[in-house]
Amino acid sequence: MKKLVALAVALCCSAAISFAQVKTAGEFFKSVSDYYAEMRDYVVTLNIDANGKKMAGTAMWHRPQFLRINFSYPGGQTFVYDGDELFIYLPSQATVLEQKVLNAEQAVPAKGLSLLRRYYTITYESGQDPVPLEEGSSTKVIKLLLTRRSAAEEFTTMTISILPESKLIRRIVAHTQNNGTYVFDFTGWSINAGVPLRRFEFEMPPDINSYNNFLLSE
Repeated sequence: MKKLVALAVALCCSAAISFAQVKTAGEFFKSVSDYYAEMRDYVVTLNIDANGKKMAGTAMWHRPQFLRINFSYPGGQTFVYDGDELFIYLPSQATVLEQKVLNAEQAVPAKGLSLLRRYYTITYESGQDPVPLEEGSSTKVIKLLLTRRSAAEEFTTMTISILPESKLIRRIVAHTQNNGTYVFDFTGWSINAGVPLRRFEFEMPPDINSYNNFLLSE
């Protein structure tokens, strides 16, 4: 009888410990958002598949809201956000697109993740346990499924794959209401690498066509 009671107590304690370790998807995503909020800067290799159109490059970010992407493909294409203005350099068209950014705080990664928590319902796609990034992959991730709360959001759903040990986002797969699919892959992270702010200064190339406020143009 004593052994039976001891076993029951042990099982109950084990169940209680297991339950305490359970995190909801929202709680896990918040821990990821909090980690990004602690970063000073980072450098990461970025690969994009936008409806079959491939892009690749190196992305650099610096607190509070500086971002630069130097694309290796398409070669020479550059994306720079200096905290106030966005520049997109398209060398194949000898063109620079410029845009003042009114809601600048949304460019902060941690703020962006917080906005996702506000506008999307977050659930585990396949449970709390790590799964392969894709079939045959040795990379294990925790996959979260984000479903929009409002039709106003461009992306209907997003699957965010997170490396469980580092809490870094490895992949984002986003679907639009027009059946578009965008895949963002992040590899080779370097956190708090000491990226100098001068890297986010955009120098206008000579003999170039420049278009201001291109997002508002007809």
